Amino acid sequence: AQTLANGDGLVWNSGAEPVEGFSNPLWVLVMAAVHLLPVPANEVSRYVQLLSLAILTFNVVAVKMLAQELSGSRWIALVAAGMTAFYYPLNNWSLQGMEVGLLALLVTASSYLALRAHKREVFSYWPYVLMGVAVLARMDAAVLALTMTLILAWLDKDNRHQHLLWGLGAVALSLALLTTFRQAYYGEWLPNTYYLKLGGISTPLRISL
Repeated sequence: AQTLANGDGLVWNSGAEPVEGFSNPLWVLVMAAVHLLPVPANEVSRYVQLLSLAILTFNVVAVKMLAQELSGSRWIALVAAGMTAFYYPLNNWSLQGMEVGLLALLVTASSYLALRAHKREVFSYWPYVLMGVAVLARMDAAVLALTMTLILAWLDKDNRHQHLLWGLGAVALSLALLTTFRQAYYGEWLPNTYYLKLGGISTPLRISL
């Protein structure tokens, strides 16, 4: 994020060969934007933490809304929000600068919008828009997006075609954007983490793991 903000591209070190050293492209862009703020370099991490804190706060509100919509109980909603607010792993990794807070907010908000639309027996494309953004934040969010798509397509028979079209389309578009950029910028079709973690490992061993 720092090298990008400095105009040296998405590389670990200025002037180095481009290597995809991240698995959270959208969050890298967000952090690069923070690096562009007119603040001392040693204070940038503080502003990333403050941004993450704001995201976590919005997520707690979204959890309360989701729990209220799901249960119909104000007290259950408050308990769910409180437990989320004090969930240490989420707070810890988010405030250390990871993208998990943003992912949590996107997933919670999309779940709320999907549930709300389903209960009102209307179709909404917004859950899929948010899940498409989540895939841009971290590619493996595609698993959650596809799961939501299949569940809603199964539950909402009248709008099954639209669910499949928007759900699969959002995932496909996001993955296509990431893959096209990766190939153009890094010359690779797959993420660098794939080669680091699975390179030289036979297919039977991968399956067994």
